[in-house]
Amino acid sequence: MVSVTIKSSGDTKLQLDVELSQTVLDLKTKIAKELDDTPVDKQRLIYAGRILKDEDKLEAYKIAEGNTIHMVKSGAKKAAPAAAGAIQDSPAVSTQQAPPQPAAGGMPGMPDMASMFSGMGGMPNM
Repeated sequence: MVSVTIKSSGDTKLQLDVELSQTVLDLKTKIAKELDDTPVDKQRLIYAGRILKDEDKLEAYKIAEGNTIHMVKSGAKKAAPAAAGAIQDSPAVSTQQAPPQPAAGGMPGMPDMASMFSGMGGMPNM
C-alpha cells in the first residue's frame, strides 16, 4: 500500500492510501467517495503526463509512495453531442471571395495606368 496525493484544479489536495494492484477505476471510486462533487465519470486522472485508463492497474504506471496524481473534472458527456447537433443544423456559410473589380478601363487583375506610370518615374513617354 502506498500513499498518494490527488491534486485537482484550485488548491484541492487529497491524501489517499491505495493498493497498486487496484485499477484506476477503483481509485476513481475512492476519490468520488471523498469528494462529493466529483463522480467517477467526470474524473480524468493524469500521472507523469499520461491519462490513466480505467481498466489499467495502478502498478502499470509505476506510481510510488508520495507521488502526485492530477485530477481534471470533465464536463457533461451529453452536452457535447447536443452542441454538435446545433452546429450541424446551422446554414452553411460561404467562404468564397468576390472576384476583384477591374480598374476603370483596365483588365481584371492588372494595375491601373497611373500606378504603372509612377513606376517609370512619372515619365509616360519612356
